[in-house]
Amino acid sequence: MGCGGSTPQAGQANVRKLSIFGGNPVVVEAGKKVTMRRDPGPVLIVVFGGPGSRKGKILSDLSQIFGFEILNAESILLEGLKEELEPEEPKTFASVYKMIKANPELVRLDRCLKRVTKILDEADKSKCYLLDLIPNKKILLSSNLFIKDCNNEFKYFETKYSFSCALHLAMPVDKVMKKYLKQCAMKQDIEAKTTTGKEADPNKAQPTGGQSDEVSFVRTKTRASNFDNAIKGFVEYFKSSERLVYVDIHDKELDDILSNLCNFFADHSYSVLGNSRTLMLFNFSKHDVDVDGVLMGATIGVETLNMDEFCTMDQKPEEAMSTLCREMEVINQTNPGSTAFIINTSGSPITKTCHNVAPEKEVMFKDSVDAEVTCFLPLSISHNKATLNVQAVVFSTHVLLFSRDVPIGLCRWILMQLKHNRKN
Repeated sequence: MGCGGSTPQAGQANVRKLSIFGGNPVVVEAGKKVTMRRDPGPVLIVVFGGPGSRKGKILSDLSQIFGFEILNAESILLEGLKEELEPEEPKTFASVYKMIKANPELVRLDRCLKRVTKILDEADKSKCYLLDLIPNKKILLSSNLFIKDCNNEFKYFETKYSFSCALHLAMPVDKVMKKYLKQCAMKQDIEAKTTTGKEADPNKAQPTGGQSDEVSFVRTKTRASNFDNAIKGFVEYFKSSERLVYVDIHDKELDDILSNLCNFFADHSYSVLGNSRTLMLFNFSKHDVDVDGVLMGATIGVETLNMDEFCTMDQKPEEAMSTLCREMEVINQTNPGSTAFIINTSGSPITKTCHNVAPEKEVMFKDSVDAEVTCFLPLSISHNKATLNVQAVVFSTHVLLFSRDVPIGLCRWILMQLKHNRKN
């Protein structure tokens, strides 16, 4: 499922788009009856994505950006089965797998949905939940009591909790195999160029080449075909009720897929800044960022910090950031309702030329050179489509906004300083 890291890999551009707009075209086709129900809640969305779809990474990013909760059907089912183990049995997954092997009927779709119902009964009704119904694991794919005509089970489940839609991260099997064959051809070409003009070392084992590629090809095709066949009934259920969101992700960059999905959720009144508890606007000069435009006139919970009042120019930039974090902590303790900070850096060591540092690996979402962020403040949520061109950097529950001419390296460096000082 490809859950690779978020930092740029070798050879990639040093910018990652966080914008909910732009990027290469990714086809997103939504049925006419797709609705994001909020009252009554919670919102429940089923997500399908087979081998190579990078579903795990996409779900993780959507969760971080919008504050969605992820429900994994297999984990839910296995946790429930732990409760059915004999008292003398250790409460481990190994014991559960042993019990399933002896009693395959335990892996049933209706049992899983019953557990999901119980979770939603105790859930935050204002939240959106993404249900990874078939996590591409053998335990579910091999059960004909789970992979089946789902109409009766789903209809019964929806008497209490309706699905808003199903999100299908689609990669047709034939396209997956064409991509795989292309990658194999490129790999063989590189290996051929590497060994050209060199004699084989008799002391080293030689690659088996075609045989291993053939085995891998069969395995990949089998996995993709099995998953595609497994979800047909589930996908048809949502397609027939016009609640299917089809996303063609074949040969698309992960950032472009995420950007278009963010656009989809933004169109349904979710804000890319909606998961933040702290909004920070960095002004390096008087009119760097349109503060009024971002805050939409809101004043409650907004604090302005002028760094020249508690920093001196002879300090190191790291020291100035530590002082800023201490000032913010004091405000949070004395006024816990503060949710937005306007940081004026004029007269402090924090300038647009003070640093140009590469990001560290733990930074989850990178900034965008041209991110178009929907106006938002937790205290004054707007459905206004007006946008502001800024750079956005997101981590945990913090959103940092900068003007577009602030160096990317500086944006990342400030983020890392905030994370470092928060740990300390």
